[in-house]
Amino acid sequence: MKKKTNKDIEEKNRELAIQAAVAIHEQRGEDIVILDLRRLVDYADFFVIASASSLSRIRGIARNVERVLAKSGGKRLNQPDRETVWVLADFGDVLVHLFEREAREFYRLEDLWGDAPTVEWRDRVKDAPPPGPVDYSDYDDEDPDDDFDDEDYTDDQEIDQDLDADDDGDRMPDMDPDDDPDMSESGEANRS
Repeated sequence: MKKKTNKDIEEKNRELAIQAAVAIHEQRGEDIVILDLRRLVDYADFFVIASASSLSRIRGIARNVERVLAKSGGKRLNQPDRETVWVLADFGDVLVHLFEREAREFYRLEDLWGDAPTVEWRDRVKDAPPPGPVDYSDYDDEDPDDDFDDEDYTDDQEIDQDLDADDDGDRMPDMDPDDDPDMSESGEANRS
């Protein structure tokens, strides 16, 4: 039996990242990007980053990615996030980041990792969008053809209440350093 080399492992991880991007596209994920981090960090080879129009769509996409990658030997290493605007699915050297639109715009991972080369995945699907950001003005969140099964989850109205009780409209959890016992008044982390 031939021993796997680092190059074999990196190529398998690249293929898993591409499969994740295609799985996201199949569930109508938006603005899908694969970043190649192999020369930048040692904790991951690839980030797959995508957006979705709602929390229920993010959950559906995450389930599809997990199912598709499992068929190729990918195993999710973290527990699924259920009620959040940013889902991280950890497949070892492939990290899949799924964001609700506003959270993606807020965290801007592509800018943080701007020196990472991108990996092309669009040649795997017929109807892939062109590279670049999605124009969200053409999308309607109330899609009558939405085919996601949400019977195991609470509805978005309850999720909105949990995430943002003061209803300021940004759907992001409000962060107040005064509420965090690990933060000092200056905003520095307490290291006790």
